[in-house]
Amino acid sequence: MMHMVNRFSGSKEFLALVNHSVTTSRSGKLTILEGKTILCSYLIENIQRQRHITTAYYICNSYTNGKNLAAEVMRSLTLQVLRQNMELAAYVFENYANKGFPPSLAHLRTLLKILLSTIPTTRICIDGLDEYPPGEQRSILQELLAFAKQSGTYCRILFSSRDVDNVRKALQNKPTISFRDEKDALDKDIQAYVHGALDDVREKFRSHPRLLDNIESRIIAKADGKSSMI
Repeated sequence: MMHMVNRFSGSKEFLALVNHSVTTSRSGKLTILEGKTILCSYLIENIQRQRHITTAYYICNSYTNGKNLAAEVMRSLTLQVLRQNMELAAYVFENYANKGFPPSLAHLRTLLKILLSTIPTTRICIDGLDEYPPGEQRSILQELLAFAKQSGTYCRILFSSRDVDNVRKALQNKPTISFRDEKDALDKDIQAYVHGALDDVREKFRSHPRLLDNIESRIIAKADGKSSMI
């Protein structure tokens, strides 16, 4: 059970990190993170504080280009796992880097499977899977679900996504938290949080109230999603 405490007046359950609410992509485009992404950031931050747990995450977005996004996700997760378990670096060097193996999906699949089998507890968070094309969604789900089923490991994976066909079908028998089930209460919490989180910004840019109102409305409107833990 996750215990949630107040951050802003009027907000009872929705917790988030202020600096993750609005960000800028490499292309310079303004990205307003959704409620589920903000919540995932909070979860990741808290899990990372538990030093005995290896934590890896990937936040998908529609601006990412590439033909093999599944491999990109796997590369990121593998690197994060390795950085937190440097005693495994020698194995990776001897059996992969030293042999000149490319970081292909096939090699990453085998390597990550081996790494996870040696780590007592692992938590992986994938946010925004719905942002990727359907084919990439299926590939990523297929690759990561296999790790959760792997015997001899204690790996749990959280998928945070809008309710789309591929995600729903793949995770239909998994424990699910739907923000829509508590929509009214959640909407109020989000509104209270976002308004409070923007207090400092309003103070600095008080001459642009209409712009700030628009930003606040957009953040609130984007807060919609669904999470599944396996």
